[in-house]
Amino acid sequence: MRDEGTPRLRGAVLVVTSACNLKCTYCLQDRHPARRMSEQTADEVLDRLLRSRQRKLAIGFYGGEPLLAFDLVRRTVEQAERRRPRGSRLLLSLSTNGLLLDPEKAAFLAAHGVETQVSFDGSPAAQELRAPGTFGLLSDRLEELRRLC
Repeated sequence: MRDEGTPRLRGAVLVVTSACNLKCTYCLQDRHPARRMSEQTADEVLDRLLRSRQRKLAIGFYGGEPLLAFDLVRRTVEQAERRRPRGSRLLLSLSTNGLLLDPEKAAFLAAHGVETQVSFDGSPAAQELRAPGTFGLLSDRLEELRRLC
């Protein structure tokens, strides 16, 4: 039997983990115990989303830092692609602080068309206020990825 709310469902945001590798001064996320979404929960969200009658289906991956649960992101992307209804289109996105975005993860995200948003405060002073010591690390990481692309 079809759930009455399912036919209009267009997307889902998965907070795959509340854990983060930073302690940003303005973030409220670290004020709660770190938790991780189970594979069962991700599967249940996919089940419901993929029953939708919508032709464009969006899945966003957030956290904490979703790359701390990259195995779950990878599994969910692969399942969604394998199970999506014929004729439907998946719009995938992920928001990250970028520090864990290594070449392997970046290649997977690019190969699967995952729109990847890097949260970066821009100037050294602003980034230092956010999370001390991260401007150079993130700048180096982004430069490494730019050279590889």
